[in-house]
Amino acid sequence: MKTIMRIAILIVVVAGINFTNVFGQQADAPKLYAVVFHADYCSACKAIGPTVMALKENLNDQEVEFVKIDLTSDESKSKSEEIAKNLGLSKIIESNKGTGYVVLVDAKTKEKKGVLTGKQSSEEMLATVDKLL
Repeated sequence: MKTIMRIAILIVVVAGINFTNVFGQQADAPKLYAVVFHADYCSACKAIGPTVMALKENLNDQEVEFVKIDLTSDESKSKSEEIAKNLGLSKIIESNKGTGYVVLVDAKTKEKKGVLTGKQSSEEMLATVDKLL
């Protein structure tokens, strides 16, 4: 299954065809990745989830690509790691082991630029992202 997925991704990349990320958005050269560290059993994830979804809707026409890293199970973790690898975000995944927060990453340099947590209001989160765009 992994081999088929890798071949399909390779074909898409080589052909220059736009693909969609895990949230169904077009991947048209984002300026910023919002890497959401999630697990189904995580109470902080459940608390921050609606705020992150509202943020995503508010940023709908801006150059931010949301990438969900699901650490719920070995299978979801493996799939998420593959997506992260394809986006060049493996170092971000390796250096952030917890869940219930969002890491903001410069899409070109792959450098961590900020973190969003449940302690922030949706307005504070939006202001943080806007500063980075």
